[in-house]
Amino acid sequence: MHDSRGRDWSANAYVGYKLGEGRELFTRYERYRADTAGFGYVDPSAYSPGDPTIRILYPWQVFSKLGTGVRASALHLPFADRAEATVYRQENDRSLGFGITIPTGPGSMIDIDQDNRTDLVTYGFRGELSKPIGPRVAFTYGLDYFHDRSKNTDSSTTTFVNMGPIPPSTSTVPQVPNATYRSTGVFAQSDWRVLPRLSLLFGARYQHVNAATRSTPGYTGPVQNSTDHGVVGAGSAVLRVGNDVSLVATVGRAFRSPNLVERFFNGPTPEGFGYQSPNPTLKPETSLNVDLGVRVRTARANAELFVFQNNIRDGIRIAPTGDSVQGLAEYQNVNVDRLRFRGIELSGRLGGPAGFSLGAGATVVDSKNVLDSNSPVGNSYSSSYRGTLRYDHPRDRLYAEYEARGNGTRTDVLPATNPVGASLPAFLVHSIRAGVLIARSGPRSQWLGIGVTNLSNALYAEFTNVSFFRPEPGRSVFLTYNVTF
Repeated sequence: MHDSRGRDWSANAYVGYKLGEGRELFTRYERYRADTAGFGYVDPSAYSPGDPTIRILYPWQVFSKLGTGVRASALHLPFADRAEATVYRQENDRSLGFGITIPTGPGSMIDIDQDNRTDLVTYGFRGELSKPIGPRVAFTYGLDYFHDRSKNTDSSTTTFVNMGPIPPSTSTVPQVPNATYRSTGVFAQSDWRVLPRLSLLFGARYQHVNAATRSTPGYTGPVQNSTDHGVVGAGSAVLRVGNDVSLVATVGRAFRSPNLVERFFNGPTPEGFGYQSPNPTLKPETSLNVDLGVRVRTARANAELFVFQNNIRDGIRIAPTGDSVQGLAEYQNVNVDRLRFRGIELSGRLGGPAGFSLGAGATVVDSKNVLDSNSPVGNSYSSSYRGTLRYDHPRDRLYAEYEARGNGTRTDVLPATNPVGASLPAFLVHSIRAGVLIARSGPRSQWLGIGVTNLSNALYAEFTNVSFFRPEPGRSVFLTYNVTF
């Protein structure tokens, strides 16, 4: 598999200063950088000679976040006993390279080379207050706000090789115009201990979102300014039917406004099979979710079993328009009136003798477009499962773990033409990992770890965009060095 290499590093720091009893001023910094990463591909000559060759590279990406805030407890104020406020600035700057080579005949081809840079700067604030109301009710409320400001720079060059005197064509119009995205939320929640074994949790939130395009060099499309708002809420009940068993029920309404790419993207898709046009009438999606489950907690075992149903109104999905743009089939994000997801989730862990333990988890999801059963919903899997066997040294000096993980067959996510077939095949992959304690002094420790993923070197694809055959990496070995303090 080509272009499967990746390299990254991350760092974070936290500094706190006590202003007095129960009061602290803090600053947190995070930084992440990745470079020479690629979205690996298999040469089409190996499975479908004559198909285009598509390369997606991430030359670099840098994310940084700086936040500062204050927290206080034991305030004994009329409106709060606990308070916390944080302001932050974060930036995500990344470069994307996209290349496609389309054979057009013996010795001739079309080469498309695109470079994209996106710089997204975010300023935000979150404030939270908490106040007990009597001995049984904890009340928390507050607000949060963030402002995204994106700057996008694209360039695309199309070269015609051995196709006569056709000069290369170049475009510098970004596929997503410069834009802003502002979100304001006001929230409140309560935890009410009704009875010693019964707790009720309620929460509500008002959300206001504004997205607007800004002046962009080369962009000639209309100025767009859209505002969405809504109220969401959730209620939960937790009933302890024994010392180790609890029943849980939750009902919640959610709200999601379209993001900048869903709203404003205009150009060939990175997969190379279509052209995505913006939809200025796109509406936010809302949903109503119901969960019912049971939790078991003992000294040596824990388990959870939940069933759920999520009904989505105006779900945002991409769909063909039936037209073509620049010789490519046109697609557009649209609102689907009713989507329904039903499923079961099961997870658990059992502690055994001599430091051994077993873990397992499984999820089964059935998704459906209620008004059009022939239209695929496009989930990533219909069933997923995972099992582990782990050993932990009684004195925490070493650990070792084996993991088996897989997905079931998925039949409604692939486009009509692809090298995989009518469905996304099932897969099962194996991994092992281990670690050993090098040194320990008080709370400080140093660990050296090793792991092997995809032990059997299986060829599989986990994501839905396999229309141009993007498998997961084969057998891989990684080393880790962890320091805690």
